[in-house]
Amino acid sequence: MNYRDTVYRMVYDVLIEEKKADKVLYRVPNEKDRDIIKRCSFGTIERAITLEEVLKKYSEIPVKKIDDEVRILLLMALFEMTYMDSIPDYAAINETVSLYERIAVSSGTYGRGKNTGKINAGKNYINAVLRSAAGDIEAGIDIYEGFSDEKIYAMPNELWRHLEGTYGKKTAKKIAGAFLEKEGETTLHIDTSLISTEKY
Repeated sequence: MNYRDTVYRMVYDVLIEEKKADKVLYRVPNEKDRDIIKRCSFGTIERAITLEEVLKKYSEIPVKKIDDEVRILLLMALFEMTYMDSIPDYAAINETVSLYERIAVSSGTYGRGKNTGKINAGKNYINAVLRSAAGDIEAGIDIYEGFSDEKIYAMPNELWRHLEGTYGKKTAKKIAGAFLEKEGETTLHIDTSLISTEKY
C-alpha cells in the first residue's frame, strides 16, 4: 500500500460520505509519507470544484454519472498533475490505474474481482482521461481556458456571487484566493472565558 491508498480513503470520506473534513484530515498517520498525504488530500478537497470542471473537459461520461470511486481517483490524479510538479504525470496515471484495480477487486464492486471485463473497462477509461489531460498539459495548453472565476477559485456559486456582489470582482478574487491552501496550518485560539470549545 502506498500513500495514495490513504489519500483516497480520506478524500472519499469527505466528498462522498460527507464526513467533516477536520475529523478526517487530522487522522493523517504519523509516517514518512505524512507531508504528501496531507498535501494531496487537503489539495484535492479544496480544489474539487476546479478539478471537476477539468474532468468535464476530458471525460465522455458526465461527471455526475461517473462511479464515486472512479471520480475520486480522477480528481486525486488531476490534482497531482496540475498542482504538484514534483510528481511526474506518468507516475500519477499509472499509480491511479493500479489503485483503481485494487479498490475494485477488494471491494467486490465488480463481482468480487471475477468480472475482469468491467475492471479493465474502468482502467482503460481512467487511463484515457488522464493521458488526454496530460497531453494538453505537456503541450502547454491552458486546461482552465473558459472557466468562470468561481470554478477557477473552487468557490460554490452562491458564495462567489455574494463575494462579488459585496466587494467587487477584484477583491472577491483576493478573498477566494486566500481560502485556498497555503503552506502551514491555521490555528485557532479560543478564549474559554467567553465560550467553551464544545460550543465553538
